[in-house]
Amino acid sequence: MDITTEGRKVMVEVIESPPDCERIGRRGGFAKLKFNGKVFNKKTGHKFCSLVEGKKKITMLTNAEKSKIIFLNEYEKENNWIAGIGLCLFGIVIAYKGWKQE
Repeated sequence: MDITTEGRKVMVEVIESPPDCERIGRRGGFAKLKFNGKVFNKKTGHKFCSLVEGKKKITMLTNAEKSKIIFLNEYEKENNWIAGIGLCLFGIVIAYKGWKQE
């Protein structure tokens, strides 16, 4: 099962987080999170920085093996499949135009 469909909520310890969410760069900040004896480095960016800034513990999702963690709404509204289909269609159009010119 997918980590988002399983919905296993766990408490994760925040070891280190960006000091100020307003001043993180384009690449975004990172947070060190400890869960199940492992330390994870997660990119927070502007979207998730406020979830970890100044906190000791936060709620996250994990998989059945407890080997991965994600923020609660990290993949909730992602539409990456739309971008993938768009790129495929673009590639087909370019290939067709190249083939047609020969």
